[in-house]
Amino acid sequence: MEIEFDPDKAAANILRHEGVSFEEARLVLLDPYALTREDLDADGE
Repeated sequence: MEIEFDPDKAAANILRHEGVSFEEARLVLLDPYALTREDLDADGE
């Protein structure tokens, strides 16, 4: 996965996403040990 950094958007996202920074999100998205599962209740997403 390639992630592009936009400093203006990163600053706005901290407010929009309850204090989660771009750096924190990047670490989560690129975590090789992350486990994911399908949310069966999320219809149409």
